[in-house]
Amino acid sequence: MSKRPRTDSPLAEPSRLTVGEPHISLPQPQTAPRLNLHHLPIGVGVIILEELGLPKLLILCCVSRALCEWTRECLPQLMTLRCVETRGGDTIAEARLRECLERHRMTRVRRIELHVGTADLPAAAPFLGTLVFPLCTRLQHLDVHGCQGIREASINALAENCPLLQHLDVHGCVGVKDASLPAVAKGCPRLQELFADYCPGVTDVSIRAVAEGCPDLRRLGVGGCEGVTDASVRAVAERCPELRQLGVGGCEGVTDVSIRAVAEHCSHLQYLDIACCRRVTDMSVQVVAECCPDLRELDAFGCGEVTDASIQYLGELCPELQYLDVHGCRRVTCKSIRIVGEHCRKLRYLDVHDCVGVTDDAVQELGKHCAKLQHLCVRESKFVTDASIRIVAEKCPELRHLDVLNCEGVTDVSIRAVGSHSAWLQYLDVGSCGGVTDASVRIIGECCRQMLHLDVHGCRGVTDSSIQAVALYCPRLIYLCVQDCEAITDASLRLVGEGCPRLEYLDVKGCIAVTDNSVMIVGTHCCQLEYLDVAGCGGVTDESLRLIGRRCPLLKELNVSSCRNMTDASIQFVVDNCPLLDILLCHDTQGVTTPGFQRLNRIYVR
Repeated sequence: MSKRPRTDSPLAEPSRLTVGEPHISLPQPQTAPRLNLHHLPIGVGVIILEELGLPKLLILCCVSRALCEWTRECLPQLMTLRCVETRGGDTIAEARLRECLERHRMTRVRRIELHVGTADLPAAAPFLGTLVFPLCTRLQHLDVHGCQGIREASINALAENCPLLQHLDVHGCVGVKDASLPAVAKGCPRLQELFADYCPGVTDVSIRAVAEGCPDLRRLGVGGCEGVTDASVRAVAERCPELRQLGVGGCEGVTDVSIRAVAEHCSHLQYLDIACCRRVTDMSVQVVAECCPDLRELDAFGCGEVTDASIQYLGELCPELQYLDVHGCRRVTCKSIRIVGEHCRKLRYLDVHDCVGVTDDAVQELGKHCAKLQHLCVRESKFVTDASIRIVAEKCPELRHLDVLNCEGVTDVSIRAVGSHSAWLQYLDVGSCGGVTDASVRIIGECCRQMLHLDVHGCRGVTDSSIQAVALYCPRLIYLCVQDCEAITDASLRLVGEGCPRLEYLDVKGCIAVTDNSVMIVGTHCCQLEYLDVAGCGGVTDESLRLIGRRCPLLKELNVSSCRNMTDASIQFVVDNCPLLDILLCHDTQGVTTPGFQRLNRIYVR
């Protein structure tokens, strides 16, 4: 049986209907059957609404009557409330949450998240304390990190009404103080996770109360709380033996005394953050290595008294180690890092920035044995060269972050290998590596298409050719620094503007061939721009600056120094239209006058 020619084929003959032939009606396209939302199981509806988040959830009720009815059927069964998408609509978010709880009696809620967009929730304290917590008595998880409106009354109401609470995150809530957290410790004895980092009113009083009232505590974060000292951390160690995570970074009152107690009493410890605890030394870190074999993460950034002695123990006794930050520990050398590389085969993150004794030998061991390495920072390491970086590139296919800033021995040889083998690379800083040129950066652009951050400042061999490749193949780029790459011109920056619409940071300082032509393209397409440095670009004038002011309302920092064609009018226009702008650098700009400066009192002008 012969097949009829397809009517959509270029070879098909047009159909001809002659008089007397019966009319043949072509089949009409079938419409999809209408979905009756009420036929969906309630459980499925609940999952959908929980994933949508509160703002979108409330919008559903305004779209149609059917959606409204279906939403209301599912709301009483909802167990998770999220409000994280809104920006600047905090009073609306509050009203929506109040409506949900009052009208639909959502007493089954177990989890509430109010953060990111609700950071300035001004009336959070009253309605959380008087409405949410009395209704949500089964609440187990509360995340309000960064919500500046949270006050003592809300936390006290939480303690009175939510005895099943297990997770509390008040990170950055400056209104949370010693007057309220002890009540949580008393009223919520099942608490397992508490994150109160950067709450300046939290001191030993609160943490000691938590230690006494919450023996099941497993995760504690009090980084940046200057009032937390050895006294309370030691109490936690002695009363909470199941502790898995401890963050005390920036707590200057924490010393070897409490860290040693934690190691001796909490053998299951997996995460330890002692960043900038300058009185923590090798003595306690060595005890941690001996007593906590399951340790996975250690952040010792800025701990100058941590040396090879303890890091060597760590490498030999903690084979599960995945994260190690010894940035600024200048007495950590290749001796201990080499042992870490040999024994910690699961290592994913290593930062040895400013560890001047780290050499190729140690980095080669990492490359040979740590195949899962994703983050490597060896900036300022003058003894790290192509020899080791090439091995890391070839042996660590999951590499996502590489920082070799000011490593003079790193050239095109190793960066070409990185581009060829690290398809998932997202962050590359080769600033001041004079041996890096177009030859390797072009391969990075063509092969590393997930790139988010590229810094090639001071690499004078980088020209339009490679930056054009980056613009064409890396559409997700958000950070680009080509400072002092004098061969960069409008030709490549135009493509960056058109091809990288998510760009937030652009530094073309010292690129004297850059003019209004490309800066206006960037301003037109990159509306999320937050940082712009065009210092020394004499071809950038008022015209492009005005366009930046109109199109880039998120701008926070602007440098137009030595752009002599700028005037008071354009600077004022940018300030008026960019409410987030807080730093403006404009020295040696002839058209900007002293009276113009005086009108810009809202921001820091230099």
